[in-house]
Amino acid sequence: MNFDEGPKWNNYRPSSISPLPKPPQNKTISKAIDTINHVSKLLALSSQLHKELVSSSVNMFHDIHERGLIKGRDTQKVSITIIYIICRLKNIPITLDEISKASKIPKKEISRLQKIFSKILNLKLPQHDLSVFLYRFSSELELNRSTFEKSEDILRLVKKHNFDDGLSPNTVIGTVIYLASKLEKDRRSQATVANVVGVSETTLRNGFHRLNSLISQ
Repeated sequence: MNFDEGPKWNNYRPSSISPLPKPPQNKTISKAIDTINHVSKLLALSSQLHKELVSSSVNMFHDIHERGLIKGRDTQKVSITIIYIICRLKNIPITLDEISKASKIPKKEISRLQKIFSKILNLKLPQHDLSVFLYRFSSELELNRSTFEKSEDILRLVKKHNFDDGLSPNTVIGTVIYLASKLEKDRRSQATVANVVGVSETTLRNGFHRLNSLISQ
């Protein structure tokens, strides 16, 4: 990022690191570990977050497997679903869209399995922390400090007025950054922002008009 003291995505650290996963015991676990390793490498993660995601996901798969909850279910789909669950539990800023794209598993299928396993394991998944996504995408776009600070201000309004209800983190943060860059005359094309945050230009443009109207009131 261009500013000196702002948050840097590459320096983001999780609160704790899970113990190393147990060694594979059978073909099912080996396949799960291979899937988790492969897909996690395709996600935009620092080396430490990658290690945390893999370790925690493998440990959760071991636990589910030992409880006999894998029987009758596709190992790959369960593995991918666990990646998504861990991202939510540990506030790792990777979205369902990104996991679906990397794994080629439909979002609806991941969401369906996530609901099943969250109920079985009695998990209450927290909402994504949008501030962490703002740090990540601001760093990738190399925003000026003033643009980042303006983005933080707009994000507070977004939360206050529930603008983010029903929208993906990518859409919300992309819209916030695009609006802030215009207000601060920190030129970032619609195509550039849309490409970095992973949404279409149409989605970004529609979000921009809605959000601009909101903050202009």
